[in-house]
This record gives sequence, structure tokens and C-alpha cells, in this order.
Amino acid sequence: MTSAVDTTQPKRSNHTLWILVTVCALPYLAGWLYFQFMDKLPTPATTNYGTLVSPVRAVGELPLVGADGATFNTTDLRGKWVLVTVADSACATSCQQNLYFLRQVRQAMGNERRRVERLLVLTETSQLAALQLHLKEHAGMKVAVGPVASIAQLQAVLQNPNPAAKDGLYIIDPLGNVMMSYPPDSKGELIIKDLRRLLKVSQVG
Repeated sequence: MTSAVDTTQPKRSNHTLWILVTVCALPYLAGWLYFQFMDKLPTPATTNYGTLVSPVRAVGELPLVGADGATFNTTDLRGKWVLVTVADSACATSCQQNLYFLRQVRQAMGNERRRVERLLVLTETSQLAALQLHLKEHAGMKVAVGPVASIAQLQAVLQNPNPAAKDGLYIIDPLGNVMMSYPPDSKGELIIKDLRRLLKVSQVG
């Protein structure tokens, strides 16, 4: 006598189905939770040393006069990363240190230094002749001595976080926006690290 063959199909487990549903739903759930609680999340630490100017401020189109009497415009600097400092023509210790820093920062960029310009903005010109001696050590630096209205407007755009803009160091991006500032007595090596990072990630300038 032959035994009957059991044709009953085994029950399929739903475990695999639930795993697939969970895996597919996780990204949507994570996104929903993020937007629900993003204001309460800790702010990630930044790696820049300078102060990001937020929102960025456009320098605009300003006619300028160089120390040699030649005229130029702030738009002539577009397409370059511009390192800026503001001082009076006496160029005391902090001014001389800033000029040195700007030169060293640019040189530290190696082959990328062609993407970088330097600009000294003078608030007055009473000791311009004496300043020329200091400038001999900084070939290629642009110096803006006027007009008064343009210098004042440029200072107004720069003054963050230093209310007077004087003796601070600033970075203007290739689009003509002030986007990073450093207080007086900043360390040149920190500016070098920031600028290297900017040049590496930038698609312009």
C-alpha cells in the first residue's frame, strides 16, 4: 500500500519582504526626521580659520587710482582671488606685517599663485613717498590711493568683523565678493591653509 504524497506547499516567510520594505523606507524616514529636527541639530564644525562673510558682499564697480597715478577699476580684478589689506600711508608695524603676509601667502600657492592678486587700500596719502620704500619689497602688489569716495565705499564693504576695516586682511573671490575676513595680527599660515582650500575647490579664478 503506497502512502499519500503530501502536496501542501510550505508557507512562505514574510521576513524577506519586510526587510526590503524597511531598507527602501529608511532614506525617506531619515530625510523626514532631518527636516523635522534640523534646527535642533548641532552645527557641524567648520575647517576654515577666517570668518566667512555671510551673506557675501559684492564690491561692485569702483574706479580707483594707483600709487603710480594709473587708473584701474575693481572689475579689473575679477577672475582672481584678491588678498586685501587696508592701512594708512605711514604703514606702521601691523601694515608692514600684513604686506609680508600677503606676499608669503601668494608665494605659498606655488603654480597657483597666478590666480591670486594682492591689493593695498590706503586711507590717506600724506606719507606716500616713504611708503614707496616698503613697496619695493612687494613687487606686483596693487595699491589704491583714491578717489576718496571709492576708497570709503570699499572700506564700507570690507568692514567685517573689524568695524574700521583697517589692518584687517580680506579675501575677495573671483566674482568680486568679499567672502572671508581676518582680524589684525592673524597668522599667515592659517590664511595659506584657507586659500589653498579655496583654490582647490573653486571652479573660477
